[in-house]
Amino acid sequence: MQDLTAAEAKARDDEGDHEALNLHYTFTMNDFTARYQFIDTMRDFGGMDAFLAGGAAPANEEVETQVHMAQLIYNQNRWSYYLDAGVASTDTRGNNADDVEFYAPGVSYKYGPGWLYLEYLWSDGDVDRNGDIYEADFRAVYASFDFYF
Repeated sequence: MQDLTAAEAKARDDEGDHEALNLHYTFTMNDFTARYQFIDTMRDFGGMDAFLAGGAAPANEEVETQVHMAQLIYNQNRWSYYLDAGVASTDTRGNNADDVEFYAPGVSYKYGPGWLYLEYLWSDGDVDRNGDIYEADFRAVYASFDFYF
């Protein structure tokens, strides 16, 4: 990690640390798939004085978060129906955010060289650029496609 907010390059501290643990589990039976993912992160912004003095600084110089995510999928020919869900929590001193959750039911269709997706996302918070969580109400509908060649 490096503090890129300092005005002079010689004042940019590169002593920050980032540690993460990411575990994945997948189970498939017939047309059903279940996935689970756990992410535990710790970021230490200590010594990055220009960054910590800025408006986008975290609640504390040490940021600790945990995220649990699950996905259930049912496949039927070219169609897939799924539900993504997750919860994130913070152990950062000074961050009083409650656990935040998200739910995203969706459907996808394999049209040949790619996939079409239609998904609804509901969330009561998110993970910010510092790796910590914040509370916010968010709802959106996504329609997208991809193409492989």
